[in-house]
Amino acid sequence: MSVDDGARRLIMLGGGGHARVLQETLAAAGRSLGGYIAPERSTFLVDTDHLGGDEALDGLEAGEVLLVNGLGSVGDPTSRRRVFVEATARGFSFATVVDPSATVRSSARIGHGAQILAGSIVNSDAVVGDDCIVNSGAIIEHHATLGAHTHVAPGAVIGGSATVGESTHVGLGARLIQGVAVGSLCTIGAGAVVIRDVSSGVTAVGVPAVSR
Repeated sequence: MSVDDGARRLIMLGGGGHARVLQETLAAAGRSLGGYIAPERSTFLVDTDHLGGDEALDGLEAGEVLLVNGLGSVGDPTSRRRVFVEATARGFSFATVVDPSATVRSSARIGHGAQILAGSIVNSDAVVGDDCIVNSGAIIEHHATLGAHTHVAPGAVIGGSATVGESTHVGLGARLIQGVAVGSLCTIGAGAVVIRDVSSGVTAVGVPAVSR
């Protein structure tokens, strides 16, 4: 389990299901939240304080806290990116979280604020961009690259030397074969098998995956 700068107070942004997974991942490392920021009280998060809506960030000192991006990407992949970009522009930093059960090779590069969750694998010389989610049981194979803010959902596999652009959502159990390129702002449907390149802004579904 890795959390940047253990001395700083951890503040969750968001209060939904993904935030709860991160809360328990942090707890596995003996870390607890110092509160969360969300439009309303969470029915998911436990034993932590609701600090208020977005305005609560104004009362925090950037150098004294680490933010945890608790927003997922299902339905709106741009919200997660917006929160990250706006907060970092104000001088805040985000925790990079690696679950103790994940395998991350020493040659892999993990970006600022990325989240590598339970049972996932990031293999040799892979690159995971800033603010990415590599969700439970996902595999990022050798020399693959994920652009910033991309979410690889549980059980999905990114083949060796494949590339995925920014703010793309790779759905549950999807497969990208080795060397394939998927653009930015794409949605790859659950269970899809991508055997050819996918242009930016496209949704691809099926076996083999076709754009629509």
